[in-house]
Amino acid sequence: MFQPASATSIAKSPLQNFGYLMVATLDGKILGISERFGEILEAGSVEQYLDTDLEAFIRHYLPGHASKILEAIDEVACAATPRKLILHPIGKKIHYLCAYLYGGLLYLEWEPQISKSISAAEMNEIGFLFEKEPIDIWHSLCRSLETLIDFDHVFVLQVMDGYNGKVLAERSREGSGRVLGREYSAAFMPPDVVEYYRGRSFRYCPDLGDTTHDFYSLGDIRLLPSPYLPIPLIHSAYLKTIDVRSYIAFPLTINGDFWGLVVCQNATVKPIDFQKRKLCTFIVQNVASRFETLMKQKLLQYHEKIRDVELELKDSFLFSNTINCALVERMKTLCEIPHADGLAIYHRGDISTHGLHPTKKQLRQLFKFIQQQPKKPIFKDNNFKARHGEAIKGELPFAGLMALQLGQQEDHLILWFRKESLHQVTQIELIPGESSDGTVELGTLDCRVWENTVRGASTPWNENDLTFVSDLHALVIEAMITRAKEQEMFNQELIALNNELEMLTFTLSHDLRNPLAIAKMGMQFMTSNENIPPEKEMEWKRNILDNMNSIEQIINGVLRISSTRSYQYAMEQVPMEHMIHLISDNAKLLYQSPDCQISYGKLLPLSGEKSVLYQVFLNIIGNAVKYSVNSKPPVVKVQSRKTKQAVVYTVADNGIGIPPENLASVFDVFSRAGNAGAFQGTGIGLSLARRILNRLGGTIEISSELGKGTKVTLAFPHALESAS
Repeated sequence: MFQPASATSIAKSPLQNFGYLMVATLDGKILGISERFGEILEAGSVEQYLDTDLEAFIRHYLPGHASKILEAIDEVACAATPRKLILHPIGKKIHYLCAYLYGGLLYLEWEPQISKSISAAEMNEIGFLFEKEPIDIWHSLCRSLETLIDFDHVFVLQVMDGYNGKVLAERSREGSGRVLGREYSAAFMPPDVVEYYRGRSFRYCPDLGDTTHDFYSLGDIRLLPSPYLPIPLIHSAYLKTIDVRSYIAFPLTINGDFWGLVVCQNATVKPIDFQKRKLCTFIVQNVASRFETLMKQKLLQYHEKIRDVELELKDSFLFSNTINCALVERMKTLCEIPHADGLAIYHRGDISTHGLHPTKKQLRQLFKFIQQQPKKPIFKDNNFKARHGEAIKGELPFAGLMALQLGQQEDHLILWFRKESLHQVTQIELIPGESSDGTVELGTLDCRVWENTVRGASTPWNENDLTFVSDLHALVIEAMITRAKEQEMFNQELIALNNELEMLTFTLSHDLRNPLAIAKMGMQFMTSNENIPPEKEMEWKRNILDNMNSIEQIINGVLRISSTRSYQYAMEQVPMEHMIHLISDNAKLLYQSPDCQISYGKLLPLSGEKSVLYQVFLNIIGNAVKYSVNSKPPVVKVQSRKTKQAVVYTVADNGIGIPPENLASVFDVFSRAGNAGAFQGTGIGLSLARRILNRLGGTIEISSELGKGTKVTLAFPHALESAS
């Protein structure tokens, strides 16, 4: 009925004897089978069943229960359930059958039932799970498992960074070796062993002295998910060394990561029923979940403490002269949060210290050492003294080091120190036996166990320590960015203030010249002429008075601007007719152009400050009269119009015009057109006018044609309703 597979294609792997395994494809081809199926089913050599039909095998050897078994297999194969457990007899014994999928293959596991039920007394052992606050959750777990499975020794082993293990809690009968607080070297829990325990909810060996049987398979089949996979050689050898015969271990998973093991050991052979092992798994997983919740609560409290410290640091960063000053002021807190014994801050050659620390000479050597490491903001090593101590001259007073490079500044470091912590570590080494021909015999594996005093190391830096240092790094970077922005704003404000100062200087040096010149001209005229007609004398006096008023307005405006760092012009309604006529008449006098024909259109009121409006038109109309003085005749036109957005003034002349190559730079300070050399001027007027227009929210534009004249267009926004 069954055709045997080719012997050359069959692989063999060892399995424990307390169960039987079969692996098949989803379409029902047997790929792997336990050797012991031949014994319990009296089926002879099992190799013949490889690559044959699974359903035919079950119907032939388990005819009375084939339908129940095949129905369970279909539920798993169709993904209706991830795992299916049923009971059925094989011969005279009831067996558990567990079916599940792994790696796209169907796994079927059988093992005999040992006990039919779990007693009420045993169920009471899970009562501590519902206690509000057990005194010690791990010791409570050890007590319950010890009672439930009646093993000699139960303990919790935490696997730490670097795969070192430490016993946190235990329950031990009198006479059994106690291991509470013992540390195991990384050789006891290497990555492949961690992967072995991570692969199942428990690992079990009812008799370490028992032999194994072969699992025959077509090709390489992953046996990691099977509970019948033998325990790792290093653990098997070690357990035999300490006279353990029965063993079960439950992995502890915290926050999705492998955290440790609950280890149960017994000096005599003690089989545990599958259901009881599942109950123990439930207890362990529930405790792990509660511990995870407690850890999260503690972590939340820790983070709240960190936030309080961060708020203090933010205040310090805000009010201290420098970031480094703020850090130095908080050195004690910075040392206490990550549970360091000392702290040093290195900043541009200056060193500040707190608590345990090396000499300043050693600190400078440490600084150079950190600089030479791969560029990462955080460096940590709890074994620094043993690994790198020779790089630093002299005896180091610390063993653990954590360093933070602040921002991109290679000369700003914070160093945390932890003192040396001497501790005993259990070392384990496998010693394989040798056969007469010199080959290694795995079956004769033994191990050497000894205690080693570890020196030059400190308590490891944990995730909480790294969280704090990472947060501190982010906080300092944020403070640096904020300070950089503040510095940029300060620089911009300084530039603006310098511009204001420049504008005030230009105003005093430039715009006061015209009214002063007119006043001076009037005084000279009246003092050099004794017989002046009364009406002419009165005209000059009014002219002098008007110009002195203009000087006063300019000076008052300058004083108001200089009295505040951010001056806003007073936006009032200013009539323009009298001001423009006065400026025009003065310009004709100043530039000796009495025949200049100045025509006026509608001169609308403007919203602004009278003194600054005077400055704008003083410069624009003054330029128009000055640069048209040689025209025949000189003509200047001043007019205005209203748009939706602004009141627009134009001042046009028929003067010398501006060369095209100079138009782009006419608003630059001290810039003068190439054809203006014959005319007195400083190149400041147009620059001042544009700055004032910008402050008022207006615009100024110039169009010009060489030899034909210039037109200046000024737009003043409607800050107030102006009458037409």
